[in-house]
Amino acid sequence: MWARWLLPLLGTLAAVGFAQTSDQQRRNPVVGDTNQQPSRVHEDSPLLAELRRSSTTGIFVEVLSSARSCQVRVNGRWVLHHAKAGSASPGSNVFEQEVSLHGLYTVVVHPVTGRRTASAFSPGQVPAGGYSGLEDLLAGVQPGRVVVLCALGEAALSLDAAGQRLFRALNTSFAPDLQTRSMLALVAVKDGNVLAEGYAPNLHALSGGDHDPTLRLAATVPVSRSGHVTCSAPDTLHERLRHQFCSRYDGYRGLCGCAGRPLPPPTPAPFADTSRFPYPVVVVASNRPRYLYRCLSSLLANRGLDPVKVVVFSDRHSTEERRLLRLLDVTLHEHKSEPTGPRPLVSRIGFHYSYMLAAAFAMFPEADKLVVLEEDLEVSPDFISYFQQTQHLLDVDVSLYCISAWNDHGYNHSVGDVRQLYRVGGLPGLGWMLTRRLWEEELLPHWPDETTAFDWDMLVRQPARRRGRECVIPDVSRTYHFGFQGDHVGAAMQYKYYLDHALNTQPEVRLRDVQDMVAPRYTAQLLAHFKDAVKLDGTQSALTCTDIIPKTTPETPANQTYMLFIRMLNAGDTDRWLKVATCLNLWDLDARGDAQGVWRFWYNGRRVLVVGVPYSPLTTFAMTHGSGRALLYTGTRSPAQARRGRWPPGLPRPGPQDRRARFRMALAASGLQADQLAEAEEEDDEYEDEEAPGQLEDPTAA
Repeated sequence: MWARWLLPLLGTLAAVGFAQTSDQQRRNPVVGDTNQQPSRVHEDSPLLAELRRSSTTGIFVEVLSSARSCQVRVNGRWVLHHAKAGSASPGSNVFEQEVSLHGLYTVVVHPVTGRRTASAFSPGQVPAGGYSGLEDLLAGVQPGRVVVLCALGEAALSLDAAGQRLFRALNTSFAPDLQTRSMLALVAVKDGNVLAEGYAPNLHALSGGDHDPTLRLAATVPVSRSGHVTCSAPDTLHERLRHQFCSRYDGYRGLCGCAGRPLPPPTPAPFADTSRFPYPVVVVASNRPRYLYRCLSSLLANRGLDPVKVVVFSDRHSTEERRLLRLLDVTLHEHKSEPTGPRPLVSRIGFHYSYMLAAAFAMFPEADKLVVLEEDLEVSPDFISYFQQTQHLLDVDVSLYCISAWNDHGYNHSVGDVRQLYRVGGLPGLGWMLTRRLWEEELLPHWPDETTAFDWDMLVRQPARRRGRECVIPDVSRTYHFGFQGDHVGAAMQYKYYLDHALNTQPEVRLRDVQDMVAPRYTAQLLAHFKDAVKLDGTQSALTCTDIIPKTTPETPANQTYMLFIRMLNAGDTDRWLKVATCLNLWDLDARGDAQGVWRFWYNGRRVLVVGVPYSPLTTFAMTHGSGRALLYTGTRSPAQARRGRWPPGLPRPGPQDRRARFRMALAASGLQADQLAEAEEEDDEYEDEEAPGQLEDPTAA
């Protein structure tokens, strides 16, 4: 019965859009034309030409949300303009324009000047984590700032529970229940009221029509809502610079506000022996100043750091970045590169790295090593101490070619000892030390020019460059990758592979058995673990994905080590390892993190060794020592697990339920039949398959 009156009502509401305004507003109008063809929408004309500012005070905000573009103007001036390819665009040098993805765009505006202070993008079609970047931005927005949201195309399919909580905290009425391909616009005050909100549901989202809605919204922000806070701070140069910086920019937690960090940052304490880290620390940046601030905030607090030897290399001329580094008293080195070729973005990053390494060694001619960081990495309190304790290994062992602060398999559930070190093949990166000799004699002569498309890290990992050498890494990483928006890592990959990585939080850690990282002694350390290990032979565990490694019991020895054997015929035969990695929620995007076919990590609170048979040169010793019977594990996965891949344990896994619910809302609004979901539901049901048990093989068959 309800459908007889609800569906016509939905159609009527959609024709004019939905609006919510505050009592102080004089009914800021919302216009939503759901029947207008996209080709007839003049999106670059004045957004609300028929409206005039109702007052000479405050700022006037106009928003357009459509399937092709997202536009925000303040007092007639563009502060945000994102358009898909093919859309008309305003004149150049007036606004920021990109070929944009579907999603939700956010811009933060100063309530007095009307200038943009920050922005963020939330992709609309990623499986999870799409709104994490927005959540991080809003946590650093100063009270009283104006927050404007604008949907472009599809913004609903990545709206998970975290995104819904975020919208409810903003007091929005429609965003938590946003339907697929529907338009949304919002003007709100941080820690204040919603000034205006518009919503235009797409009644043709599932019918194959192209009648996408266009939503226009306007709001006046009274000066009384500025929320400007005056702090009684010392009248110093740095405090004046801080005030100027924070009036222009947002998103800097701990810097802006009356309880901001002291400026300039205090010089870190030296090491216990009064010495300081003698090597340069260079940070690779590319106009992501909020990321850079988080990186430097953690780095500059490290004991033993010499701030004079910290240099930021940026390949983009950014005023915001420049002002930030002046506040922090950190050296900035800028250069500009515009490579050409088939993949100019990839070429630019590679050229940026080569320029940075060459310039850094030239700036510090006495340094025979340096540490490389990236702006989207947070470092541990003992980051500098970690390299101080390990840097000499590059001088005494020619079989090493880097020291890295990152463990690819170092997730919260797969680490167990902050003092432990490993050796791995390949370059983990994400905070690493290299020698001048490696750069000048081995890498630089083979570095492509800026017209060649190449990934710099893949180049360094090539067998011809690595030549069988390995890197030292910690069990618990000393860096944490937090960037949700980057050239290589987006929201979905960050959520899936980086979000639950472990980061050491202890300030002073004395590493264990550092000298055992020298090749012969490391082999001896592995042999000792093999002798004490219990082989997983099918009796301790059913060997399914959920319990490959036996769970800890009161009877399990505290120092128990388990050993698992997988078939691995050569260095490229990694299919079985990738199956194990997926089952154990380790890094499974590619095969990495082993030393000559041996992987090491912790699981269920116990050490685990995975040995590739017969590829590993330690195969015979491992299979003839330890307790139990050695059987090869194939790591068979169900089709559902193969599609899903690794997923953070304990974090929401995107299932079909939310997606079905959003499609059903669109179906109800458009009057389509529910059986149109049958094909999608049948595909989604495959994700509910039970995990197939692993299989055991006789090792003699290898």
